[in-house]
Amino acid sequence: MARHVAARRSTPPAPSGGGLTEQRKQLSMLLVRTHPGGSPQGAPEDAAQPAGCLTATIREEIERHGGKVSGVIGPVTFALFGVPRTGEDDAARAVQAGLAIRDRLGCRGPGRPGPTGQAPAPARAETAVRVAVATGEVLVTCAADGTGAIPVVSGAVPESCMELLETVPPGGIRVCAATRRSSERTVDYEPVEEPGGGSEPVVVRPDHARADGPPALMGREREVEQLRGLLDDVRRRRRPHFLTVLGEPGLGKSRLVAELVAMAGRGSGEFTVLTGRGSFPDRGAPLGPLRRIVAAAAGIEPSDSAASADDKLAHKVHRLFGTGETGTGMLARLRELLRSEGQDAAALTADGEVWRRFLAELAAERPLVVVFEDAHLADASVLDFIQCLGDTAGTVPMLVAVTARPELLDARPGWGGGLRDALTLTLDPLSAEATAGLLAALLARDGYTLPGELRQELITRIGGNPLFAVEYAHELRERPLPGSAVPPLPEYVHRVIASRVDTVPPDAKAVLVNASALGGVFCAESVAAVGDGDRAEAAKWLDCLERRDLLRRSRHGSPAGETQYAFRYPAIRDVVDSLVSPSMREEKLRRAVSWSDRTP
Repeated sequence: MARHVAARRSTPPAPSGGGLTEQRKQLSMLLVRTHPGGSPQGAPEDAAQPAGCLTATIREEIERHGGKVSGVIGPVTFALFGVPRTGEDDAARAVQAGLAIRDRLGCRGPGRPGPTGQAPAPARAETAVRVAVATGEVLVTCAADGTGAIPVVSGAVPESCMELLETVPPGGIRVCAATRRSSERTVDYEPVEEPGGGSEPVVVRPDHARADGPPALMGREREVEQLRGLLDDVRRRRRPHFLTVLGEPGLGKSRLVAELVAMAGRGSGEFTVLTGRGSFPDRGAPLGPLRRIVAAAAGIEPSDSAASADDKLAHKVHRLFGTGETGTGMLARLRELLRSEGQDAAALTADGEVWRRFLAELAAERPLVVVFEDAHLADASVLDFIQCLGDTAGTVPMLVAVTARPELLDARPGWGGGLRDALTLTLDPLSAEATAGLLAALLARDGYTLPGELRQELITRIGGNPLFAVEYAHELRERPLPGSAVPPLPEYVHRVIASRVDTVPPDAKAVLVNASALGGVFCAESVAAVGDGDRAEAAKWLDCLERRDLLRRSRHGSPAGETQYAFRYPAIRDVVDSLVSPSMREEKLRRAVSWSDRTP
């Protein structure tokens, strides 16, 4: 029997143009200074062409990693990560972009490819590259619709980044302390001995959870049973099934899929498991996740030489398709697709059948689980391929499992709709009981016992998010406080929530700011009064924000019978408060008091 839960998400209201255009936020600035080889005494026009090529390469890497070039002055390129939208990994992406730029233009010399397979830089005199990254709080002024021109940034970050750049030797990259703290999950560093010299990134690691992450999957027993049944169906019915796991950052999508992978490896009907992950760099090479899946199927490691990788691919293809005309043709096409890092999405349209046949043959040989993580970052053509893979693979035991944040449904409101044997799981926050158990397990490793009052306060602040529990436990172990003192909001939790808040339009963000000034509960009339706006407009956005899980409805209406709302958990309000200047915050509070005084 087919099982299907259609994934739907209503479209947010159209912006009115009265949104929050000036806000305080954390961002990372990347500065790149280049010194092309050759004589500095030549005419300006002689330097223009190579400088233009350098700038184009730098811009390409910055945009590939999700940044925005904010200006170019002579040999220095300025870029911002975190505008118009904050990401919890802004600092890490800025550092990764800096490393990619350095490797393409500088230390690797002319004609040699970078570490991620980019096309080699043109043969030329070697370019000396210096890179600096600084992270901190700034005041950002942007367009009312949240898009458009590069925003204006005010604060100490640009100056501190310039000062840091002055300390960087040729071929070097330095980051400030805040950047290092924000990116240590994925980047290894070495300290710099010079005073004020920051830190030197050494290597980028695959993204992973903290070593002190959740000890076990807690509070997801129902979902695990559904996954177990899904695997049994794939084994028994021997046909493709489609799974989507949706959830906000930190709710445990990857952890749940890890449990699925573990279950797939147990018992006599073991599955082959192949994983691809969407990422910002893949926006410059949208077929990256699919290439990684095929490489994993062939047993190709990142450290393999080109010859070794080719031998492994040939062995796998010939085993599946034989050494005749079919096998030879498949090998030639897969070889070309794996080598062509720069191919765009058109290649998937032209050669999608090759990918499908390869995966279907793998599933025919042995039951197959294909995992696509972070599908909300994938190119539209890759999403089309993923969604149709099960229906076009034929009668083979295959499970296509996708994880994504809810914004996938903004781009694809009908995601999963109409597919046979499709299941969508939307992860809710953990219950208070499960959160308490998780927090206790995390702290028990060091024999740390929470006072009852502090435990209850932390459960409220964590809001059922397992990642937040991990971060608060880490904060308590690293910086213990006396008695029942509540630790401050962990930096990573702040970045994750700020990223969520930035998914809503500026008008909705302005409603959040107005609501924050009103305290515990609020209604459309009070929010409109604080923002000097229209009640119907406020009601529209409050409804939208509830659907985005940033607000929740109160069980009790206002004295006038209006629907009342509250922030889903206190940390969201804390982050919203941090968006505005103290003077604006005071003005909002004054209006909130004025409205309260004149309301019965």
